[in-house]
Amino acid sequence: MALTASRWDDLEGSKIGEAYELALELKAQGRQIFDLTTGEPDFASPEHANAAGKAAIDNGQTKYTPTDGDMALKESVQLKYRRDNGLEFDINQICIGSGAKPLLYYVLLTILDIGDEVIVPTPAWTSFPGMVELAGAVPKLVSCTREQGYKLTPQALETTLGERTKAIIINTPSNPTGAVYSRTELEALEPILSAYPDVVIVADEIYEYLVYDVEFASVAATLPSLAHRIVSVNGASKGYAMTGWRIGYAAGPVLIMDTLRKLLSQSAGNPTTMSQLATIAAIEGPQDLLAERSELYRRRRDLAVQILNQAPGLHVDPPDGAFYLYVDCSEALGSQTPDGKVLEDDAAFCQYLLESEGVATVPSVGFYAPGGFRVSYACDEETLREACQRIARACNHLR
Repeated sequence: MALTASRWDDLEGSKIGEAYELALELKAQGRQIFDLTTGEPDFASPEHANAAGKAAIDNGQTKYTPTDGDMALKESVQLKYRRDNGLEFDINQICIGSGAKPLLYYVLLTILDIGDEVIVPTPAWTSFPGMVELAGAVPKLVSCTREQGYKLTPQALETTLGERTKAIIINTPSNPTGAVYSRTELEALEPILSAYPDVVIVADEIYEYLVYDVEFASVAATLPSLAHRIVSVNGASKGYAMTGWRIGYAAGPVLIMDTLRKLLSQSAGNPTTMSQLATIAAIEGPQDLLAERSELYRRRRDLAVQILNQAPGLHVDPPDGAFYLYVDCSEALGSQTPDGKVLEDDAAFCQYLLESEGVATVPSVGFYAPGGFRVSYACDEETLREACQRIARACNHLR
């Protein structure tokens, strides 16, 4: 008898994690690696959040809270939704977790039965399909092309919905493409979703504060007629640069939240108490840094887009949100490296960038959409410039 369950034999690990770990391994070997794999802001957590976390330790606020989060943080999240999105949630509609990622998984586990189907527009964050499979359900991948702005169209949604559909995941702004759904685009999905009253809309909005040139449209606020079956998931990691504090939150229908609380009570401890207090400070304290950092990300985006679009075989459109570039390298595939190796797919292309120029990226096969790669511009401008110039140089050496 095997030591591990056979049901996990076909489960794949995160391609982002694999790329990041390889970059770390090469750095440990002494190689200079320009790591553009990770979705982690290079900014520090807000000073007032840090101070609140330190004060919590000094004041002995290091004990358990309720499994689904302290009342004070729920009230802060309630404030955030009212202030930033015009949404009103009762306290029993809010759950706090140890990061948005595990909360997303628990939400899916809450709503899915074995064999249910979940619509996942692609390119998709590498963990969405895996989470669906872990819950015993089936991810229905829907290709969203560059011409469509990497966003789900009403026609594609209508074609994919079926009797077994239980949920759809809408990630806006998107990882890996940076695509942001406008109000008009979300409203176009509403009549189709209205015809399927048992389908839950899971809105991953973790990059809400990172938008450029467009207005962020909350799914729940834009589609009020469907609010009774929308679960919004967000957190402190991306906008407030609090990745290591591990605080996420979900807001949605009471029935789903009550069931989510039961799952958390049996399988998870409370989110770290000091982190909850730091997040309260981040939400309720000065918000100026959000716009300031968003402007810095915009500058980095424009710099990277300019350099990469000059490289032969590469095409990238400026994203409206998040801090990723989704680069189309399909024209470069089939080319030969200087040592005669044929680059047959995006994974081989990314391996070539790593071996020849020391630039670590994530191949788009990891996002269920082959023919490209993802670049994170959540790094300082000097590193980003050098890394993108190296990518362009590698492309110039292909034949």
